[in-house]
Amino acid sequence: MVKDVPQMPNLPIKYPMVNSSMNSSHLLSVVEVCSRKMDWLHNHYIHLYLGANMDVMDLEFLSPEQSLGHFPYLNLKEIRLGPERVAVKQILDCLAEKEYVEVSLDEFYIEGKHYFNKVHFERNFMIYGYDDLSHTFSIAGSDYDKIFEFHELPADQIISSLRAHAFERRSIRSVRLNEADKMHFEPTTLIASLADYYYSRQPETMVTCPGTDGGSGWGMKVYGALLDYLDRLARNEIFYCVRPFHLLWEHKKCMVNRLGYLSQCGYNLSDFIMKGYEDIYETTLILRNILVKYHLEPDLNLLRIAARTVESIDVQERGLLSALLKEFSTVTSKIEEKENSR
Repeated sequence: MVKDVPQMPNLPIKYPMVNSSMNSSHLLSVVEVCSRKMDWLHNHYIHLYLGANMDVMDLEFLSPEQSLGHFPYLNLKEIRLGPERVAVKQILDCLAEKEYVEVSLDEFYIEGKHYFNKVHFERNFMIYGYDDLSHTFSIAGSDYDKIFEFHELPADQIISSLRAHAFERRSIRSVRLNEADKMHFEPTTLIASLADYYYSRQPETMVTCPGTDGGSGWGMKVYGALLDYLDRLARNEIFYCVRPFHLLWEHKKCMVNRLGYLSQCGYNLSDFIMKGYEDIYETTLILRNILVKYHLEPDLNLLRIAARTVESIDVQERGLLSALLKEFSTVTSKIEEKENSR
């Protein structure tokens, strides 16, 4: 380890509003440190997709990096790793410059983790501090259940995990918060994203492809995938994981927050839509809790209840999205006409 390192206070970090995204949660934990109102957030975390690995229920939000090619408010720079001692210093140098460090760690090398010495499984983390007395890094990211948490990990284990990557992948990313970068809410972007989600389309403007199962796992079609997952879980053909149901609940939480934001901005939508999404938000929370209960008390009746709940949410959201797209497009046109007439 590097010796005689001045003790540095941890960089500020937040528990993100979207905490189940493997792509974005650790980045949002830095972005949300900025006190500036982040209107851009309501143009994102709308679309869902299903990953190509059918051995797990790999449900995920489409992230700003995938749709925009960058992450708002953040300056990201790739750094090639040197030998072990140099690698530690590289990370410490970033922290000293008030830069966070994004790392992709393999749990196979992290003692005490679920997959330690069992299976190679990588997750993204954000390093935001270092304790010279215990030689541990403070990191934020997902744990075994893939829900966001804060951790303290020994520096040697982090470096071992990083060094285990193939040579061409031995790198980290420095992350600097750029408060001067300002992105505004764009109604047309929201309409396009909602339409892609409703019609289960892969966005045409997407910069990087997350690697879905040929496009059949986009948007509203993920409900069919959830039903398939519950069926396979009942037949012991797939591992239990509550994360996709937690992520679905977070998706509805984002929609409720988005509708509240639109109302504050003068986009007056019907009570049918507002109340409908509040109902779905509550129902998806119940659905998630049913899966948690199943993990504690395995009972096939719980999976049957969960399946009926998924079907009900699917039907209700299709009706709400259809109405929302029509109303929001109409309201947006009226607001634009009013502004143009001034």
